[in-house]
Amino acid sequence: MTIESCIAFCTPNAYKYAGVEFSRECCQLLLLISPGAPISSGCNMACTGNSAETCGGANAINIFSSSVSATTTTSTTTSTSTTPTPTPTIKQTAGTFQYKGCFQDAVLTTFRTLATQVTVTGGVNAERCTAACQAAGFPLAGLEFGQECWCDTYMEIVTLAPDTDCNKPCVADATELCGNGNRLAVYQDTSATPPNPQTCLTNFQLALITLFLQWVPTPGGGAPTPLSGFTITGNGSVVSLTEFRQVVALLVRLIPGTCR
Repeated sequence: MTIESCIAFCTPNAYKYAGVEFSRECCQLLLLISPGAPISSGCNMACTGNSAETCGGANAINIFSSSVSATTTTSTTTSTSTTPTPTPTIKQTAGTFQYKGCFQDAVLTTFRTLATQVTVTGGVNAERCTAACQAAGFPLAGLEFGQECWCDTYMEIVTLAPDTDCNKPCVADATELCGNGNRLAVYQDTSATPPNPQTCLTNFQLALITLFLQWVPTPGGGAPTPLSGFTITGNGSVVSLTEFRQVVALLVRLIPGTCR
Protein backbone atom coordinates (compact mmCIF):
# COMPACT_ATOMS: atom_id res chain seq x y z
CA MET A 1 0.00 0.00 0.00
CA THR A 2 1.13 3.53 -0.83
CA ILE A 3 -0.64 6.87 -0.72
CA GLU A 4 -0.59 7.02 -4.52
CA SER A 5 -2.08 3.55 -4.97
CA CYS A 6 -4.91 4.31 -2.56
CA ILE A 7 -5.75 7.60 -4.26
CA ALA A 8 -5.52 5.92 -7.67
CA PHE A 9 -8.03 3.35 -6.52
CA CYS A 10 -10.52 5.86 -5.10
CA THR A 11 -10.48 8.47 -7.90
CA PRO A 12 -11.99 6.40 -10.78
CA ASN A 13 -14.76 5.23 -8.42
CA ALA A 14 -15.90 8.84 -7.83
CA TYR A 15 -14.84 8.96 -4.15
CA LYS A 16 -14.03 12.49 -2.92
CA TYR A 17 -11.80 11.33 -0.07
CA ALA A 18 -9.14 8.65 0.30
CA GLY A 19 -7.64 7.57 3.58
CA VAL A 20 -4.70 5.39 4.53
CA GLU A 21 -4.53 3.64 7.88
CA PHE A 22 -2.46 1.13 9.78
CA SER A 23 0.25 0.99 7.07
CA ARG A 24 -1.80 -1.10 4.66
CA GLU A 25 -5.45 -0.05 4.69
CA CYS A 26 -7.15 2.20 2.13
CA CYS A 27 -10.50 3.78 2.94
CA GLN A 28 -12.86 5.29 0.38
CA LEU A 29 -15.16 8.09 1.49
CA LEU A 30 -17.84 10.07 -0.33
CA LEU A 31 -18.06 12.59 2.50
CA LEU A 32 -16.75 13.14 6.03
CA ILE A 33 -19.18 12.90 8.96
CA SER A 34 -17.94 14.34 12.28
CA PRO A 35 -14.27 13.87 11.42
CA GLY A 36 -13.18 15.16 14.83
CA ALA A 37 -10.16 17.28 15.55
CA PRO A 38 -6.90 16.64 13.74
CA ILE A 39 -4.21 15.01 15.83
CA SER A 40 -0.54 15.82 15.77
CA SER A 41 0.64 12.33 16.58
CA GLY A 42 -0.62 8.84 15.88
CA CYS A 43 -0.16 8.80 12.09
CA ASN A 44 3.29 7.37 12.37
CA MET A 45 3.26 4.03 10.55
CA ALA A 46 5.21 3.63 7.30
CA CYS A 47 3.31 2.46 4.23
CA THR A 48 3.93 -1.19 3.45
CA GLY A 49 4.51 -0.31 -0.19
CA ASN A 50 6.81 2.65 0.41
CA SER A 51 8.54 3.05 3.77
CA ALA A 52 9.29 6.71 2.97
CA GLU A 53 5.56 7.48 3.24
CA THR A 54 3.30 7.48 6.25
CA CYS A 55 0.07 5.50 6.03
CA GLY A 56 -1.82 6.47 9.16
CA GLY A 57 -1.48 4.47 12.31
CA ALA A 58 -3.48 2.47 14.84
CA ASN A 59 -6.83 4.23 15.07
CA ALA A 60 -5.41 7.10 13.05
CA ILE A 61 -5.98 7.88 9.41
CA ASN A 62 -4.33 10.18 6.89
CA ILE A 63 -7.09 11.71 4.72
CA PHE A 64 -6.63 13.08 1.23
CA SER A 65 -9.24 15.14 -0.64
CA SER A 66 -9.74 14.99 -4.40
CA SER A 67 -9.93 18.30 -6.23
CA VAL A 68 -11.84 16.64 -9.07
CA SER A 69 -15.62 16.82 -8.76
CA ALA A 70 -17.42 13.54 -8.83
CA THR A 71 -18.87 12.82 -12.23
CA THR A 72 -22.01 11.03 -13.17
CA THR A 73 -21.74 8.44 -15.91
CA THR A 74 -24.73 8.37 -18.23
CA SER A 75 -25.48 5.15 -20.00
CA THR A 76 -26.82 5.64 -23.48
CA THR A 77 -28.87 2.92 -25.11
CA THR A 78 -28.85 2.95 -28.89
CA SER A 79 -31.86 1.39 -30.55
CA THR A 80 -31.73 0.23 -34.12
CA SER A 81 -34.90 0.64 -36.12
CA THR A 82 -35.57 -1.78 -38.93
CA THR A 83 -37.49 -0.62 -41.97
CA PRO A 84 -40.44 -2.98 -42.39
CA THR A 85 -40.42 -5.13 -45.51
CA PRO A 86 -43.15 -4.04 -47.95
CA THR A 87 -46.03 -6.47 -48.38
CA PRO A 88 -45.62 -8.24 -51.75
CA THR A 89 -48.27 -7.37 -54.32
CA ILE A 90 -49.30 -8.33 -57.84
CA LYS A 91 -47.61 -5.90 -60.21
CA GLN A 92 -50.35 -4.32 -62.32
CA THR A 93 -48.14 -3.10 -65.16
CA ALA A 94 -44.68 -4.02 -66.44
CA GLY A 95 -43.57 -1.95 -69.39
CA THR A 96 -46.21 -2.36 -72.11
CA PHE A 97 -47.69 -5.40 -70.35
CA GLN A 98 -50.85 -5.23 -68.24
CA TYR A 99 -51.98 -7.71 -65.61
CA LYS A 100 -55.00 -9.70 -66.87
CA GLY A 101 -55.76 -11.92 -63.93
CA CYS A 102 -54.92 -15.08 -62.04
CA PHE A 103 -55.65 -18.25 -64.04
CA GLN A 104 -55.59 -21.95 -63.32
CA ASP A 105 -52.90 -23.99 -65.06
CA ALA A 106 -53.48 -27.63 -66.00
CA VAL A 107 -50.00 -28.72 -64.92
CA LEU A 108 -50.87 -32.43 -64.86
CA THR A 109 -51.89 -32.49 -68.51
CA THR A 110 -50.13 -31.81 -71.81
CA PHE A 111 -52.31 -28.74 -72.35
CA ARG A 112 -50.67 -25.96 -70.35
CA THR A 113 -52.40 -22.60 -70.20
CA LEU A 114 -49.26 -20.99 -71.63
CA ALA A 115 -47.17 -23.42 -73.62
CA THR A 116 -43.61 -22.07 -73.60
CA GLN A 117 -41.45 -21.84 -70.50
CA VAL A 118 -38.45 -19.50 -70.67
CA THR A 119 -35.39 -19.04 -68.48
CA VAL A 120 -35.08 -15.57 -66.98
CA THR A 121 -31.65 -14.19 -66.13
CA GLY A 122 -31.56 -12.76 -62.62
CA GLY A 123 -34.68 -14.57 -61.45
CA VAL A 124 -38.38 -14.14 -62.18
CA ASN A 125 -40.46 -11.08 -61.46
CA ALA A 126 -43.09 -9.32 -63.57
CA GLU A 127 -40.64 -6.98 -65.27
CA ARG A 128 -38.08 -9.63 -66.22
CA CYS A 129 -40.60 -12.30 -67.27
CA THR A 130 -42.60 -9.96 -69.52
CA ALA A 131 -39.38 -8.64 -71.05
CA ALA A 132 -38.20 -12.19 -71.76
CA CYS A 133 -41.51 -13.15 -73.39
CA GLN A 134 -41.57 -9.98 -75.45
CA ALA A 135 -37.99 -10.60 -76.63
CA ALA A 136 -39.03 -14.11 -77.67
CA GLY A 137 -41.94 -12.73 -79.70
CA PHE A 138 -44.80 -13.60 -77.33
CA PRO A 139 -47.53 -11.13 -76.30
CA LEU A 140 -48.54 -13.14 -73.24
CA ALA A 141 -46.45 -13.77 -70.13
CA GLY A 142 -47.30 -15.71 -66.99
CA LEU A 143 -45.66 -16.00 -63.57
CA GLU A 144 -46.11 -19.28 -61.72
CA PHE A 145 -45.01 -20.91 -58.46
CA GLY A 146 -42.86 -17.95 -57.44
CA GLN A 147 -40.11 -18.70 -59.94
CA GLU A 148 -41.46 -19.84 -63.33
CA CYS A 149 -41.99 -17.72 -66.46
CA TRP A 150 -44.31 -18.93 -69.25
CA CYS A 151 -45.08 -17.35 -72.61
CA ASP A 152 -47.52 -17.83 -75.47
CA THR A 153 -49.29 -16.14 -78.36
CA TYR A 154 -52.77 -16.84 -76.96
CA MET A 155 -54.49 -18.94 -74.30
CA GLU A 156 -56.56 -21.86 -75.55
CA ILE A 157 -58.11 -22.79 -72.25
CA VAL A 158 -58.48 -20.44 -69.34
CA THR A 159 -60.24 -20.72 -66.02
CA LEU A 160 -60.12 -17.51 -64.06
CA ALA A 161 -59.18 -17.78 -60.38
CA PRO A 162 -59.33 -15.15 -57.62
CA ASP A 163 -56.33 -12.84 -57.41
CA THR A 164 -55.85 -14.10 -53.86
CA ASP A 165 -54.85 -17.49 -55.33
CA CYS A 166 -51.76 -15.89 -56.93
CA ASN A 167 -50.18 -15.15 -53.58
CA LYS A 168 -46.68 -16.67 -53.71
CA PRO A 169 -43.86 -14.09 -53.43
CA CYS A 170 -41.32 -14.09 -56.24
CA VAL A 171 -38.18 -15.94 -55.17
CA ALA A 172 -36.03 -13.27 -56.84
CA ASP A 173 -38.11 -10.27 -55.70
CA ALA A 174 -39.95 -10.43 -52.39
CA THR A 175 -41.88 -7.23 -53.17
CA GLU A 176 -43.89 -8.92 -55.94
CA LEU A 177 -46.19 -11.94 -56.19
CA CYS A 178 -45.48 -14.57 -58.86
CA GLY A 179 -48.58 -16.74 -59.15
CA ASN A 180 -48.61 -19.95 -57.13
CA GLY A 181 -48.74 -23.70 -57.60
CA ASN A 182 -51.08 -24.34 -60.56
CA ARG A 183 -51.79 -20.61 -60.73
CA LEU A 184 -50.56 -18.17 -63.40
CA ALA A 185 -50.44 -14.41 -62.99
CA VAL A 186 -50.96 -13.48 -66.65
CA TYR A 187 -49.81 -10.30 -68.40
CA GLN A 188 -50.71 -9.14 -71.94
CA ASP A 189 -48.60 -6.89 -74.14
CA THR A 190 -50.94 -4.03 -75.01
CA SER A 191 -48.66 -2.91 -77.82
CA ALA A 192 -48.82 -6.25 -79.65
CA THR A 193 -51.25 -7.00 -82.49
CA PRO A 194 -53.83 -9.62 -81.42
CA PRO A 195 -53.50 -12.95 -83.25
CA ASN A 196 -55.74 -13.73 -86.22
CA PRO A 197 -58.79 -15.78 -85.10
CA GLN A 198 -57.80 -18.43 -87.63
CA THR A 199 -54.62 -18.97 -85.61
CA CYS A 200 -56.76 -19.96 -82.66
CA LEU A 201 -58.83 -22.32 -84.83
CA THR A 202 -55.77 -23.88 -86.46
CA ASN A 203 -54.04 -24.68 -83.21
CA PHE A 204 -57.02 -25.32 -81.00
CA GLN A 205 -57.01 -28.57 -79.02
CA LEU A 206 -60.35 -30.11 -80.02
CA ALA A 207 -60.03 -32.73 -77.32
CA LEU A 208 -60.80 -30.00 -74.82
CA ILE A 209 -64.24 -28.99 -76.14
CA THR A 210 -67.66 -30.54 -76.31
CA LEU A 211 -69.47 -30.42 -79.68
CA PHE A 212 -73.21 -30.52 -80.17
CA LEU A 213 -74.47 -30.96 -83.75
CA GLN A 214 -78.14 -30.84 -84.54
CA TRP A 215 -80.55 -30.18 -87.37
CA VAL A 216 -82.49 -27.01 -86.88
CA PRO A 217 -85.76 -27.12 -88.84
CA THR A 218 -86.63 -24.31 -91.20
CA PRO A 219 -89.15 -21.86 -89.81
CA GLY A 220 -92.47 -23.53 -89.41
CA GLY A 221 -92.08 -26.42 -87.03
CA GLY A 222 -90.45 -29.59 -85.88
CA ALA A 223 -87.98 -30.30 -83.09
CA PRO A 224 -84.18 -30.20 -83.58
CA THR A 225 -82.74 -33.57 -84.57
CA PRO A 226 -79.32 -34.55 -83.13
CA LEU A 227 -76.71 -35.35 -85.76
CA SER A 228 -74.12 -38.11 -85.53
CA GLY A 229 -71.47 -39.66 -87.68
CA PHE A 230 -69.42 -36.52 -88.21
CA THR A 231 -65.65 -36.86 -87.97
CA ILE A 232 -63.73 -34.03 -86.35
CA THR A 233 -60.30 -33.99 -87.96
CA GLY A 234 -58.65 -31.67 -85.43
CA ASN A 235 -56.93 -29.60 -88.11
CA GLY A 236 -58.99 -26.55 -87.25
CA SER A 237 -60.61 -26.25 -90.68
CA VAL A 238 -64.10 -24.79 -90.83
CA VAL A 239 -66.30 -27.04 -92.97
CA SER A 240 -69.16 -25.47 -94.90
CA LEU A 241 -72.50 -27.15 -94.28
CA THR A 242 -74.48 -25.09 -96.78
CA GLU A 243 -74.88 -28.10 -99.08
CA PHE A 244 -77.66 -29.32 -96.82
CA ARG A 245 -81.10 -28.09 -97.63
CA GLN A 246 -81.91 -27.47 -94.02
CA VAL A 247 -80.19 -24.95 -91.77
CA VAL A 248 -77.50 -26.52 -89.61
CA ALA A 249 -76.24 -24.94 -86.44
CA LEU A 250 -72.97 -25.91 -84.86
CA LEU A 251 -73.02 -25.19 -81.17
CA VAL A 252 -69.63 -25.27 -79.51
CA ARG A 253 -69.39 -25.20 -75.76
CA LEU A 254 -65.94 -24.00 -74.70
CA ILE A 255 -64.31 -23.41 -71.38
CA PRO A 256 -64.93 -19.72 -70.60
CA GLY A 257 -62.34 -17.37 -72.05
CA THR A 258 -61.05 -19.73 -74.75
CA CYS A 259 -58.78 -18.29 -77.42
CA ARG A 260 -58.16 -14.85 -76.09
